[in-house]
Amino acid sequence: MFDTILAKQVLVIEYIKGEKFQEFSEMPEENKRKCLQCVQELHLKNIAHGDLRAPNFILTSDRIFLFDYGESTLEADKETIENEIKEFKFQLDLNI
Repeated sequence: MFDTILAKQVLVIEYIKGEKFQEFSEMPEENKRKCLQCVQELHLKNIAHGDLRAPNFILTSDRIFLFDYGESTLEADKETIENEIKEFKFQLDLNI
């Protein structure tokens, strides 16, 4: 006979009230630029997010939040970061 102990794990996250988009095409250009700046800050720390899609961003009146780091790479190499930013800029379709 075995005694089973059930361990409960709880993940607590903060609720952030903000604007969420399904597609980057729905976003005003100013918000796209904020998303790009957010990703560039990650890249300066050699972090590649791995899943840069519009639903992973929440925009508030004064901040931007990027979620879902399940595919991220810490200490990403230069090529990985360059490929990610190139693809991200293509998705954003910014006039820069």
